[in-house]
Amino acid sequence: MEPYANTKERPNVKPRLFWDQRYEDIDWQEGSRGVIERVLVWGNDEEYEELIRFYGPERIVHVLTKEHCYIPKYMMDHVAGYFGLKQEDFTIYKRRLVKKSTWI
Repeated sequence: MEPYANTKERPNVKPRLFWDQRYEDIDWQEGSRGVIERVLVWGNDEEYEELIRFYGPERIVHVLTKEHCYIPKYMMDHVAGYFGLKQEDFTIYKRRLVKKSTWI
C-alpha cells in the first residue's frame, strides 16, 4: 500500500469523535484504521469527505473491505452507499454471517 499523501498534518475532524483519547496524541497514520472506523460510525458526511481528502478513497475502501473494521448494522447502508459498496463487501458483514450467536 502506498504511503499517505499527508504525513505531518491531521484530518480536520472534530475532537469530540475521540472523546476517550488525547486528541493531540493520536497517530493519524499508524492508527488510520481506528480513525477511519471512528469517523465513519460517529461522524457526518462532511467528516467523511475530510477522511477521503486525508487518506484517499482507496485506503477507506480497503479498511472496510479487507481489514477488521466494525460498522454497526444501523450504519452499514449509509456507509456502503456513500462509498459505492454493498454491505456484502464489508469484512464485518462476512464475519456476522459466519459467527452466529446462540441464546442460552
